[in-house]
Amino acid sequence: MDRKILQIIIILTVYIIIYVIMDFKIKNFISQKYNNVFSIVVYSVFIVAAWFSSGLIEKKYNSLILLLIPVAIILTYILLKKNKTYYLKGIDKKFVKENKNEISNIIREYKNNNLDSELEISFENNNITFNKANKSKKEECLSLIGKYLDENRKKYIFKDYLIYYTKTIVAPVLIIVVVLLIFYKINNTSAPITNVEKIKIEDEFTLGNTEGNINNYGLVTETAEYIYYTNDTKIYKTDKDLKK
Repeated sequence: MDRKILQIIIILTVYIIIYVIMDFKIKNFISQKYNNVFSIVVYSVFIVAAWFSSGLIEKKYNSLILLLIPVAIILTYILLKKNKTYYLKGIDKKFVKENKNEISNIIREYKNNNLDSELEISFENNNITFNKANKSKKEECLSLIGKYLDENRKKYIFKDYLIYYTKTIVAPVLIIVVVLLIFYKINNTSAPITNVEKIKIEDEFTLGNTEGNINNYGLVTETAEYIYYTNDTKIYKTDKDLKK
């Protein structure tokens, strides 16, 4: 297997492992900030791996630095930006959809109990977005919702996790790998050269292929001792008795 394809498979495998570990460690909510940071880091690793795999000459090194500078700026902006949006864990998506009204009521009651603030909270598409909310109020609201989730969701078994991660992570990654392998195969269709034999021309004035043979695509030709023919982009040689 080509080294570049192997690198991509290794990176995607590490991505799956890290994603699953993070998903297990994070209890109920995933901050948009850290999700974006994780995605940008993964893409940056792909870019750096692609550059290194083809040799880091001076021109490529300079272009890589120019590419990583905006990535660093974006990462800095994301890290300094106040958390606003939180994703509910994907495995809870069905449960959240079925209990959307109850979660909305928790948010509504929390807002009503904070009439003295300009707190704004929106809940849609499995996301909770805070506006004009300080850190303590976000944590209080998320804690109430998290408590409801912990007390009312069903207990997931291994099968539930297997189906969820297969659909959301493993299947997309496998599709990417298959597409890359197909693309690689299409762009590397040249047949490998084996058993190369140097042809020594005794007489430099010997005529080459005939015009008639060339017009018929030159699939077969012969010398005094051998017959040469092509098949499936490969060239074969046999003697006149077709035994060797």
